[in-house]
Amino acid sequence: STGMTFDHFTVGAGTLTLGSDLTVARNLLIFSGTTLTSATNNRNINVGGDWTNAGTYTSGSNTTTFNGSGTSTIVTGGTGTAADFQNFTVNKTGGGVAQLSTNGLDVDGTLTVTSGTLDLNGQALTTTTTCSITGILKLTGDESLSCTPTNNTGSTVEYSATSGTRDIKNWTYKNLKIN
Repeated sequence: STGMTFDHFTVGAGTLTLGSDLTVARNLLIFSGTTLTSATNNRNINVGGDWTNAGTYTSGSNTTTFNGSGTSTIVTGGTGTAADFQNFTVNKTGGGVAQLSTNGLDVDGTLTVTSGTLDLNGQALTTTTTCSITGILKLTGDESLSCTPTNNTGSTVEYSATSGTRDIKNWTYKNLKIN
């Protein structure tokens, strides 16, 4: 199938199972007590705006991509099977940022930052088997990460903290920026 495209997308009641790929130009919201599943058919999801999960998200083996040029605020709803992503991609343009808020990020498959910035914003990154960075990965330095990223040519890891002493990860960097 060719997929579905919406400006905003809200799961407001019950369980919604995607029958085709989903593109949301702006914001995706999963209300408390509701479920969005792409697991049955492993449908990919593209989001240009915010992701707010107050319910349950079941990813299957799909890829969720954050694209567009603006900032995407991501409230994952926590970690574990009710809130995890299989494959998580940031492919932002024009200085776009995907920024975690409130909860850590649980990726069971591959985390990819192709372009733009993934700002962990002090939140943990757990159960990721593969991390591949070509864009920018922004950290405070205190985050718990269960993977060591492959920092590809052109990638930047940026440490940005407003106070205190922060740890610099023992990684191989292509470009390192400390603010």
